[in-house]
Amino acid sequence: MKYLDEEIAKLEKEQRNQQIPNEPSVNSAMNDFEHEEEQQWRAEDIIKGVEKGSLDNDAIQLEFGRLNVMKTGLSINFPTDFFVCTLETDEHMVFCNDEHEINVIFNWIEAKEKFSMKHMKDSMLQQFHAMEMPISWVEDGTVNHDPLEPHYCLFTNNVANGVVFNYLCFVEKGNHQLIINVNGSDRQRSLWKWITEGMISSLEVDSK
Repeated sequence: MKYLDEEIAKLEKEQRNQQIPNEPSVNSAMNDFEHEEEQQWRAEDIIKGVEKGSLDNDAIQLEFGRLNVMKTGLSINFPTDFFVCTLETDEHMVFCNDEHEINVIFNWIEAKEKFSMKHMKDSMLQQFHAMEMPISWVEDGTVNHDPLEPHYCLFTNNVANGVVFNYLCFVEKGNHQLIINVNGSDRQRSLWKWITEGMISSLEVDSK
């Protein structure tokens, strides 16, 4: 899966250049939920808020609108106050927001082989280890979204001045694959995991 190795190399380059602020910008109570039941309730509330187009609570205030993702034929609920900071090609786009300290990277690639999370995980662990950038694997699985059935993984790694989380989502469409990478300070991992899953749950194939 050469194309997967190329995407991992691109991710590694972006990680090396990444900095995270010294001070948190969101309520730290959202980062470490005290009880599993409370976490589940808040998670469901956040996901529903994203799908409905608005989040307004003590942790964060966000509005969402429909975003046509490059030329993928897919659209997604996306924060309206994020702006494009890098557009290298029609297949690679980076959004960011300094206030929320979050980056969202879209990559649209031709997939010559069917996606395998096991292969992706093994390749990532080997390559990051070879570059002396060990990562901590948190979890992986699928987001319940028929018929796209996106695969995801969540891991953390060290950058110049702290620890960042990366939530990677892989969506197969025809002979292409959309890779969504949401990353930021590990302080915000719990909150943005659920925001990201809300966005992924809103993915739709454009009707044309």
